Amino acid sequence: MKEIYFKTEPAGEIGFGRLNENDIEAIKSLINSKEMKDSDYVEGPHNFCQDSAYGVFISDKDTIDGELPQYQITETISFLKNRRYEDGWYMVHTALSKGSIQFEFEPAGGSFDINELVVQLTKVDLNQLSDDLYGELNFTVLSDFQYQGESINEYYDAELVDRGLDREVHIVEIKDGEFNLVYKNRNIEDESYYEGGVLVTSEDKSLDRDQALAAVSNDGFALEGLDEAFKKDKEIVLAAINEYGGAFEYAHETLKKDREILLASLTEHVFAMEDTDDSFKKDREFVMEALNINGNALEFIDESFKKDKEIVKQALRQNGEAFEYADASLKNDKDFVMEAVCIDGNAVLYCASESLQDDKEVVLAAIKQNPDAINHASDNLQNDPILIKASEG
Repeated sequence: MKEIYFKTEPAGEIGFGRLNENDIEAIKSLINSKEMKDSDYVEGPHNFCQDSAYGVFISDKDTIDGELPQYQITETISFLKNRRYEDGWYMVHTALSKGSIQFEFEPAGGSFDINELVVQLTKVDLNQLSDDLYGELNFTVLSDFQYQGESINEYYDAELVDRGLDREVHIVEIKDGEFNLVYKNRNIEDESYYEGGVLVTSEDKSLDRDQALAAVSNDGFALEGLDEAFKKDKEIVLAAINEYGGAFEYAHETLKKDREILLASLTEHVFAMEDTDDSFKKDREFVMEALNINGNALEFIDESFKKDKEIVKQALRQNGEAFEYADASLKNDKDFVMEAVCIDGNAVLYCASESLQDDKEVVLAAIKQNPDAINHASDNLQNDPILIKASEG
């Protein structure tokens, strides 16, 4: 399996489309009757978007294995940037992920040639809108990979991994070149709309405790919209986190220092380790327990522990890819790497120092654990007959 890493902003989807007269009348009626948030325009907004981009929001410094790939840029999705839009109402749907993406695929024949990889980019510039988490919607979206002329994406050979979406629906009116927000809904919970020319926010925080507990048990993300008192309630917060690890973000600060809460969130939300109190990151016993749940928590622990062989091996046993976050000294320690490749030969060799990727003994040990590890050996060793034979099993 070939691993392609990008330095990314969060991933997600942006859809954009003009609404017809029937849609406009329906939306006006739904807003007036306070039924908009239960409508198809909010629960299925992508059905009304004619133009969309899905992928990873990338930064200006993105590389693939240290090299910038070939790329193609599609038409920009924007408001009033390069052209004048016709008067009318427009739907904008955003679904933005909190986690960046790792992309993996298996090239035909097992070898990978970066010159055969083409990246398709879509420019998105909706600077009149502001997302609650990510500010102005002005991104470059990596919307497709093509390898040897064929598309590779999550529906085929690649795996796109995200950690939950923040979804927003905007309905805007353009009239005589002016841009006006008509309606906004965040995660089908908090809605805003124009009433008598004034933008009104409607938030229902009147749930009793049993209702709040039921809400977060069904959808952990619901914790965000609850009253502060419920965000301090350990039972409610644990129920939210057990349904969606990312709910840790919305817990009260006092509970973010609770050992049980933090460990529960790490099952699927490694960023909880980043947000927690520094005392946990320096607590060896806690760190060992956390790494047993999520090896990638190694990224956020105290720097001194990243040089600790026992701690790093604990992370590797849970997830070999955590070796990326180990101290450089361990990545260049042959004795340690020889032990580590026996845990995960592929991931460890990928992150090992270049000198060890060119060490035949290390590479052979890695291949014995995982034949795919040969893809991370030096160019010289990838052509070694003994190693090729070992990788072919």
